[in-house]
Amino acid sequence: MSIYDYLIYFWQKNEYDQCSLSEIALYFCLLHESNRQHWASPFKASTQMLMARLGTSKPNIMKARESLMRRGLISYVKGDGKGKPALYTFLLSSEEDDGQPQELTQPLTQMITPVMTQQVTQVLPPALPLPNIKEEDSRNAVRKEKSSTPSPSQANKELTLDELQGKLLADTEWMNGLSKRLTAVGFNLSGDNLKGKINEFFDDLRSRKITHKEENDCRNYVFNWIKYHNKNNNYGQERKCESKAGPTQISDNRPEDYKGAC
Repeated sequence: MSIYDYLIYFWQKNEYDQCSLSEIALYFCLLHESNRQHWASPFKASTQMLMARLGTSKPNIMKARESLMRRGLISYVKGDGKGKPALYTFLLSSEEDDGQPQELTQPLTQMITPVMTQQVTQVLPPALPLPNIKEEDSRNAVRKEKSSTPSPSQANKELTLDELQGKLLADTEWMNGLSKRLTAVGFNLSGDNLKGKINEFFDDLRSRKITHKEENDCRNYVFNWIKYHNKNNNYGQERKCESKAGPTQISDNRPEDYKGAC
C-alpha cells in the first residue's frame, strides 16, 4: 500500500463531503506521523503532540478525529492520559460502504491508472516531496552502524520524566537550538535561565500526574510550552511599580530619633 492510496481516498471522500480545515490538517499530520513511524498499524500519536504541531486546542483535535472516523478515514483507540497515547489506524473503506470498517488491505494501487497517479503528483507542491521510505530506512541503518545514536524506535520509546529531564539538560546542541528558536520569537533565554524553564516544564508535567513521555514528543513540546507560558513576560527587564503618591522615604532609623508618645 502506497501513500497515493491514502491521498486519493481522502480527496475522493472530500469531493462528496468536504472536510473542515481542522480535519484536513489533522489527517495529513497523522499521515506524516505514520510515515515517521514506518507505517506501523496502529501507530501512536499523543494528543499533546498533535496540539503542539497544529497549534490548536484539545477539543478541536477530538472533534476533528471524531469526524474523520465517521467518514471512514481513520479509526482510533483513546489513550489513558497516563503516558499511553492514542492509537490510530488509516482506513480505506467505511461503514457506509460495506457495514464493516476495513483496514488498508485492498490493493487499491492496482485500480489506479498511471494518468491518475501523475495528476496527483503534479498537485503536490515541490516543497513537500513524497518521502522515499526505502531510502530513509537504508540511511537509518547506516547511521546505526556508524554511531551509537538511538534508532527511531528507540527515540520513540517512552521514558520516565527523570530520564527525559536528565537527557534534555545534558544535550548541549539541542539546548542551543532551542535557545535560537526562542530568540527568534522574542524570548531571550539561554544558559541557566533556559535550564530553569525546562525544569519548570517537567514540574508542570509531574503536577498533572504524567509519569512517562516519548522523547521526540517531549523535545517538540518544550518549545511550545515555554512560548505559551511566557508570552507575556519581558526577559531581562525589571518591572517597576510606582504609586501616584511617589516613593516614601524613611530618614529616622534610631530609637532616639522618633518623637512623640508611644
